Order: sequence, then C-alpha cells, then structure tokens
Amino acid sequence: HFSRFFRKATGNRFIEFVNRVRISRACNLLTETDQQIANICFQVGFNNVANFNRRFHELKGVTPRDFRSQSSKRLEGQALTAH
Repeated sequence: HFSRFFRKATGNRFIEFVNRVRISRACNLLTETDQQIANICFQVGFNNVANFNRRFHELKGVTPRDFRSQSSKRLEGQALTAH
C-alpha cells in the first residue's frame, strides 16, 4: 500500500528512491574516504557488489571505481589551481 502511495505522490518507485539515496551516500564515501568499494557497497545498504555496481552505473553513468578516479583527478586539479 505504501509503495503505491509513494509512487502516486512522487512519480517514482520507492526502491528507486532508496537506491538514489544509497548511491548518493556511496558517492560521498568514494570521494571522501579510501574505503574499499565492496565495504562502501555494504555500508550504504546493498547486499551484493554486482547489483551495487549495476545500480551505480545506471544512475551515474560510470562504475564506482571510475567515479572515484574522476573525483580524485578533479580534486587534484582544484588543488593545483588554488595555489
């Protein structure tokens, strides 16, 4: 019942909303920590690394590993231009 109400109210399925929240948190952890991707996967609420990678790629267009790599390159670039 809640899922139908949620979809009617937001236009999104509840699990899609939850996954977006989880992936958003994963992005923060990938950027701000050096934790292993598998640990981040479980920490944000996924039970399966393959599913985490699949959902991450669907929402962000890159793998978690590539996201982290791109984030660190952007941070390095910002540090260089700040001097």
